Parts: sequence; structure tokens; C-alpha cells
Amino acid sequence: MRLDACEWALALGAVGLVGAAEALNSAIEALADALHPDEHPGIGRAKDLAAGAVLLAILVAAAVGALVFLPRIVSWLRSLR
Repeated sequence: MRLDACEWALALGAVGLVGAAEALNSAIEALADALHPDEHPGIGRAKDLAAGAVLLAILVAAAVGALVFLPRIVSWLRSLR
């Protein structure tokens, strides 16, 4: 796709953002389970918020991917005509 340095940085940053969010989510869940193994509304809310942060990171990464790759894909498809 011949990305320039800025586009590589955006794409890799988006991937890193999702990976970091997922790692933090896993850490929060493991810590919460270790501290309070039984169900607890506060623990459940913290886990839900951490999962929501992962979802937000994924949505941002998808938007970055669309901005970086979609114009190239459309151009490539048009060149096939």
C-alpha cells in the first residue's frame, strides 16, 4: 500500500492503543478477581468500564484504519476497471 511515515505511525499507534487497552483490561479483571472473587456490583462496574475502554480503542483504531487504507483500496478498485 506504500504508506508514508505518518500513516505508518498512525496505523501502528492504533494497533498499540488496542493492545495496551486490552492489557489494562486484563490486569484490572485479574486484580479485581484476586481481591474480591465473589460477585460485587462495584467490581462488575469496574470490569464493564475497562471493557468499554477496549471497545473505544477498537473504534478509534477502526476509524484510523479507514482513514489510512480506505482511499487506497478505493483507488485500487477503480484501477481494476
